[in-house]
Amino acid sequence: MKKKFSVRELLLAGVLLIAAVYYFVLHRPVSSQMELIEQQKTLNVRLLAEAEGKCAELTRMEKAVEESGASVSVPRYNNLNNLLAELHAILGSTASYSINFSGEEAAPPMVTRDVSIQCAVGSYGEVVEIVRAVHDCASSCVITELSWSDKLAESARRYGVGYAQNAVPGADAGRYSVSMEVRCYEYAG
Repeated sequence: MKKKFSVRELLLAGVLLIAAVYYFVLHRPVSSQMELIEQQKTLNVRLLAEAEGKCAELTRMEKAVEESGASVSVPRYNNLNNLLAELHAILGSTASYSINFSGEEAAPPMVTRDVSIQCAVGSYGEVVEIVRAVHDCASSCVITELSWSDKLAESARRYGVGYAQNAVPGADAGRYSVSMEVRCYEYAG
């Protein structure tokens, strides 16, 4: 049995078919794209705010450097004598020290030189002063590795507390052992 649909039923079915096609072909894909675009917009606004914050911080730091009058300069190539004199001035007050230079690496226009420094000092304050002085020296240097140890504390751990308490007076001159790796930069141009 075949039923004939009336014109009104056919018209309603056609409208329903057009609405379904519109929803699945146009409305739903466009809505999902709009949601993705809104999410991307939110992300971009957040990234823009972060970038503006970084830019403002950079501008503030540049202004602070200009106001302080400090200048960052990279010494010319073959600055070894000046570097050695500066390190000697920093480490001269220690109980003992050694400085070892390794080969230099050239990556134009810069040349890097690795320096290994070991020294012995009498107090933790001297350790801090030496590390700060090497970090802030006029030669462009970066401390890449740093270690220090308290020989008295190591003796106490190894031999007992009494051994450390009975240590020889005046033997504190080399109590702290400091070891650091420093990379120095020079301009090869």
